[in-house]
Amino acid sequence: MTDLNLSPPAGMPAAMGVDGAIYSLYAAALNSECWSSALESVATLSMSVGAVIFAKSKDSWAFPSHSAGLAEAVNSYLREGWSRRNPWLEGRLPAGFHAGDVYTEQDILDFSEVSLNTFYGDFLSRYGISHVMASIIHSELGNPTSLVVCRAASVGPFGDDDREALLLLARHLEQSLRITSAYLKAKAAGDTVAQAFDTMDQPAVILDGKMRPLRVNRSAEPLVGRYFVDSEEGLRPTMRADVDDFVSTVQRAQTDGRLDGRLPHPTTVSDPDGKKRLVVWTAPLVGPSADALGLVRPDKHVLMLAKDLENDQIIDPTVIRKVFGLTTAEARLASLLGSGRSVREAAETLDISEGTARFVLKRIFSKLGVSRQAELVSRLRRLILR
Repeated sequence: MTDLNLSPPAGMPAAMGVDGAIYSLYAAALNSECWSSALESVATLSMSVGAVIFAKSKDSWAFPSHSAGLAEAVNSYLREGWSRRNPWLEGRLPAGFHAGDVYTEQDILDFSEVSLNTFYGDFLSRYGISHVMASIIHSELGNPTSLVVCRAASVGPFGDDDREALLLLARHLEQSLRITSAYLKAKAAGDTVAQAFDTMDQPAVILDGKMRPLRVNRSAEPLVGRYFVDSEEGLRPTMRADVDDFVSTVQRAQTDGRLDGRLPHPTTVSDPDGKKRLVVWTAPLVGPSADALGLVRPDKHVLMLAKDLENDQIIDPTVIRKVFGLTTAEARLASLLGSGRSVREAAETLDISEGTARFVLKRIFSKLGVSRQAELVSRLRRLILR
């Protein structure tokens, strides 16, 4: 991703409050030039100097995008090699960073350490930053990927309300980046957004305000008639048992996530035989993202992405979290175990000790009413076929 446009394009509303920040994140999903202004909206909401997306690739940490207010700080961070002196990257959390959690420097350093730490005292202070907060998300940009906001001392440290607000924004960012990743995989040089949409490997459907399929890409065409029916009421799952949850998920996306502040989540739908299931994500199509797809006056238009659970080597933790009522950390461990990994292998992937993994596994057993790992794996595989 790049950050070429530092101000909202014409027609994009000013980012006022949570609604405006969420709108900005979805507006950037199919328009990389808008990511910087979207992060500026996040920074404004959190009363911060700026905001960045920070992700760990296989070999290094990177900033896929950042707000304009942190441009100089990001350049200096990379040029001066501050990753080697960043306490956030020193493994100070025994259990590591986990998607769905929010952290501040109070989780990383003792109060007495902050003023003595060179990263805070020599680097961040140079840019008027005293407090840092990060929310971890699932993303193909890296593991972990985080949405980070940086605040001046004059505003004060981040509190519980700030944590909740950043968690909400981070989950919407996660949804938006899911669209961005699918789009960028399909986009070839010279392709328009609409052309890339049609050739995406991942099934995608654009629904209008009445949930009617306005555009179905090639990968999604086989799904209509099997997993979904195009009825007078709009697109609906073939199986009646899936209808209410699907409709609720689409309706939440139609409001840009503004219904009640609840976190966005996927839903699942089954084929008529009940043998295969899809996981379905929905996100609002607004602003430049809607413009890029040629939507004229979009009104509650939604982009729906689908994926065959059976073809996944690892079941998406967000699905496990929703279906079984697990925490994000529990869902991530369960997902890895369900893919056939041992407890030790899962612990290594999550960068936690085997002892911590077994402790979390006991909580999972208790919540699911099972007593053995084989029973857990069986329950997870039934999720695909249920």
